Amino acid sequence: MAGGWVLSAVVAGCWGGPTAFDTAPSYGAATGITIRDVQQGRVGEGSVVTLVEVIVTSPMVASGDGFFIQDEGGGESSGIRVRFDGVMDAVDVAVGDRVTVQGTFLVSDSSAEISVTAADDVVFLDAGHVVVTDAITAADLDVEAWEGGLVSLGAVQVWSVSDAFGQVHTSAAIDLGGLFGVVAPGPGAACVNLTGLLTVLSGMPTIAPRDEADLAGCSGEGVIPEVTVSGIRMDPAWDDHTVRLSSVVASSGMTQDRRGFFVQDPGSGAWGGVFVADLSASLGVAAGDGLDLTGTVSDARGFTEVVLPSPVSVVVTATDLPVSVSAVAVDAPDWTSWEGQLVALGPIQVTGEADAWGQYPLENGLYLGDLFGEPSVALGDELSWLTGILVFGTLGWTLEPRDDADLSGTE
Repeated sequence: MAGGWVLSAVVAGCWGGPTAFDTAPSYGAATGITIRDVQQGRVGEGSVVTLVEVIVTSPMVASGDGFFIQDEGGGESSGIRVRFDGVMDAVDVAVGDRVTVQGTFLVSDSSAEISVTAADDVVFLDAGHVVVTDAITAADLDVEAWEGGLVSLGAVQVWSVSDAFGQVHTSAAIDLGGLFGVVAPGPGAACVNLTGLLTVLSGMPTIAPRDEADLAGCSGEGVIPEVTVSGIRMDPAWDDHTVRLSSVVASSGMTQDRRGFFVQDPGSGAWGGVFVADLSASLGVAAGDGLDLTGTVSDARGFTEVVLPSPVSVVVTATDLPVSVSAVAVDAPDWTSWEGQLVALGPIQVTGEADAWGQYPLENGLYLGDLFGEPSVALGDELSWLTGILVFGTLGWTLEPRDDADLSGTE
């Protein structure tokens, strides 16, 4: 433990007023509640539990609102996060401290935790205990069984740059995260031994190294691969990888909500378009801009997109380039290959009023969307030629006109 605490003691299983002691008191251990009991469902969510003589496995997380503990001896289901509900300046822990913790068992973001509300919910006993790191292979990783535990994974490769949450994607189907403020290695790094606390961050299973020593088994950073839009669209193996797209052409400006824009391969064609997500909403991109950009391929929302890192990595190399428009049949049997692509079709009729999402149904089963602003159409309009970017929207396949010029031939 770093520093000393002056805390109240627990006597006969009850947390009461201050009681001086020279040796570790009894904390009601006869109840037999362990972290393993909590993690394996023997304790109901919302229950107040007392975990006696557990070992601290981490320093404070970077946000200062908690740390991790394990049952002595480690193993499956033996670790859990302690989270502070309120200001906990009086608590200071170090790896290897032995403590007793009382708190409420909760599940947050699919991750189990013990929520404590007062400084004397954590009682220091002594320091210098062995912290067990369980070595497992990435292929055998069972996130549910090891969540909250201190683990070491072998043969892991880093696939991406850090996202807005400081996390990178890896070959182990989990993220490598910055929960403790540790900067992750870059794409291409190979880890023969990657150590950290296994948790869930932003909905993703994540291994969080506590310090640089936990990354000692990682070395080397490769060159970010240069690919085409069609290459990442046609090969799902690129999912979660950071890639470089060179000399692509912006097929739109920023969407109305400024979440991003669309790009295409020069000359384009099937599989040649993709959405570029800009979480910073800071770019000023126009249709016809030639771009070099770096981002991470994602299919997390059911369609392919390239997510820009923060800070964004986009270079405008040219302006006013021609943007290819692909003519497609009104009754195309499969729209998948045209997702993210600027297409044109017609003639076609608007068959309904705008719904709650501002989308108009079309006679071929597509919808006319408002990603770039509300389209100037009405029920019954005949469109001799309709241009827009095809996306998979709330109700299904949707054509997104960029402006009124894309609605040529309204009658």
